[in-house]
Formats: sequence, structure tokens, C-alpha cells
Amino acid sequence: MASLACLLFTMGCKAQQGELVFTDYQTLLEQKAHMVQNDPNQYARLIDRADLLLAQAPESVTQKKTVLPSGDRHDYLSLAPYWWPDPNQPEGLPCIRRWRSTRTNPGRRTSVPIPP
Repeated sequence: MASLACLLFTMGCKAQQGELVFTDYQTLLEQKAHMVQNDPNQYARLIDRADLLLAQAPESVTQKKTVLPSGDRHDYLSLAPYWWPDPNQPEGLPCIRRWRSTRTNPGRRTSVPIPP
């Protein structure tokens, strides 16, 4: 729990949300003391949040919603944002580049190419 608490404490600093912050142990203790002194309820909420996060199962790359063309859930696929399936081809292959388009292929986020 210590490493997660470190992360959550540093998230309360002047960093942007999700920004990685490095700090030393003494600074972390000072931040904790400041939080406990000024708002004990905030500290309790922080610990509760950390405990909830620790209770979550780790995510796995094999927990994909769709299986890639290879059939292996361990495979990785990254779709280029401006490459789209060719609407003139039965299977959409080879893909065509639409680099001047203002739209990007929404399938790039799900690893499933979505036709235009």
C-alpha cells in the first residue's frame, strides 16, 4: 500500500492529474503530516481510495474485447489513425491513407478497423 499511497499523496501536489511525480520519503512524510493536521477526513478518504484501488485485479493484455486477426490474444495491434479500410475492396484491404481528412479511424482505439 505504501507505493500507492505515495502516488496518491503526490497527486495532491501541484502536479497535473496523471502526471508522474518523484519525491523523497521525507517530503512524503511532510505532506502526510500537513494533510492529517489540516484535514484528517481527507487523509481517511485518501486511504480508502488507495484500498479500493489495491483491491482491483490487475488488467491483462489478454482481456481484449475482440480477438485480433491472428487469433492470439497476446498479439498487439496498433492502427494508424489516418489509414482506413478501402471501401472498394471486399475485405477493405489494402487500407488506404486519408491523411488530409479531418476524421481519424475510430477503430484505432478498439483494434478493429471501422469502414468509412
